[in-house]
Amino acid sequence: MRGQRQRWIALLVALLATIVVVDVAAASPRKWYWAQSRAEAMVVQKVRIPDCWFSGDVRCTNPPGPYWASGGPRWKPSSVECTGADEYRSSFKFNRFACKLVIADYYGRPLANGVVGVYVTGQATMRWKLIG
Repeated sequence: MRGQRQRWIALLVALLATIVVVDVAAASPRKWYWAQSRAEAMVVQKVRIPDCWFSGDVRCTNPPGPYWASGGPRWKPSSVECTGADEYRSSFKFNRFACKLVIADYYGRPLANGVVGVYVTGQATMRWKLIG
């Protein structure tokens, strides 16, 4: 009788542990991974750098109106080179990137360059922030 009770308790504990592990796995957000070429294409498509970030305009820090409150006109990168971090099982797909970008004027002359950190949040979505 006592041996059977211990087996039932051990079975119940194992079952509860399995439920907890499954529940924790279901609650954690899914991580998305991109190849470097996909990250570069997405940065060119989605990232827009405010003009006052690289033009040194004082209105960027103290905007007088709604036009400058958003940083003025926005420029898309003309060239991007990404380096991945947090690789998924040696697949050459990554969850985070550091992307060097160059912004060119209308004539193709470089205006500014910098580095943005890119965090993959979905199949076609990302977050980014200026690193330097």
